[in-house]
Amino acid sequence: MPPESNSLTEFVKNLLETDEGLVDFITAFLGKSISHGMGDYVGKINWRISLKNIEDFVPIKDIEPRVRNLLSSNRFEKLTAQQKLALNTFVDTIDGKIKDW
Repeated sequence: MPPESNSLTEFVKNLLETDEGLVDFITAFLGKSISHGMGDYVGKINWRISLKNIEDFVPIKDIEPRVRNLLSSNRFEKLTAQQKLALNTFVDTIDGKIKDW
């Protein structure tokens, strides 16, 4: 592995040690697309997270339980709207409610 890969792996590992870091990590993968149907005046916003891209850094099975715990904790209410959206989108993608990119 090149030195850059080692430092990136170490950075992600350190970031994921805290819940705050985990939330920031998941939020960084949140993406938005806008779709229009025939006759639509306003586009529909679709939020997605690519599980494959996350898997490039960490196995989903290693972080999924922590994200689910955060969703049901008191800390969830203190997160920003975008962070809440990211965590919900992550879990909904795992559960198949949202199509993975």
